[in-house]
Amino acid sequence: APSLGDGPPPSPAPEGRIRIPAIGVDADVLPVGLDRQGALEVPPFRDALKVGWYELGPRPGDRGPAILVGHRDAPAERGGRGRRGYRDAVFARLDRLRPGDRIETRTAAGRRTTFNVTEVATYRTADFPTATVYAPAIGAQLRLITCGGRIGRNGHWDSNVVVSAARVATPERNTSPAVTPPTRSTGPALSPSAKSTTPRDPSRPDPPTPLPALPPSLPHESSPSRSAAPRQERLSGPTPATPPGRSGRSSW
Repeated sequence: APSLGDGPPPSPAPEGRIRIPAIGVDADVLPVGLDRQGALEVPPFRDALKVGWYELGPRPGDRGPAILVGHRDAPAERGGRGRRGYRDAVFARLDRLRPGDRIETRTAAGRRTTFNVTEVATYRTADFPTATVYAPAIGAQLRLITCGGRIGRNGHWDSNVVVSAARVATPERNTSPAVTPPTRSTGPALSPSAKSTTPRDPSRPDPPTPLPALPPSLPHESSPSRSAAPRQERLSGPTPATPPGRSGRSSW
């Protein structure tokens, strides 16, 4: 009889969800970290319909590039719609996204953030621009990564698809009290019998109306500090490597 310790470990609890309406993605997001070789983990094949969030980096919605990884396909006992013996996984159609497509994330705490796709690129694994993909960013951004290109003789995809997205800006509410510009006083009304000893000179312009005080300008957002460049990692084949992150494990 099998012992209680047999079998794969259970999947971690979802940290949120991600929706990409243009390609029909509505999936749980699981936390992933680094493996023993220091490479970026991805969800196991049994969770091929879920997305991995690199929990040592920025959270979706926080400043910086949040890294989200997922399989393009996964082994299937009876095959599937993809290559022979494989079935489509969560990011099977990631390369079909186009700039302007919407991506929505929701944390376990209920915080929702909307992003717009800004770029869709495919890189050969040997030429993967780690410094560009994982570079620090001002503002909340996403990097969605999966396999792509063609299947090589080794049975692995030879490229990576990288989708970049930026948070949709929301108009800020003006909480400053309304300021009514002062009006020019014409003085008290005079009775018909009253005589002005200093009549107005029509050749002289009226005095200017003072402008309301302007609020102080907002402070500039400081640039994040730069981290060491990441190394090479593997998804279902050779893929990009360890993104820069912060120490410790955290949730969305």
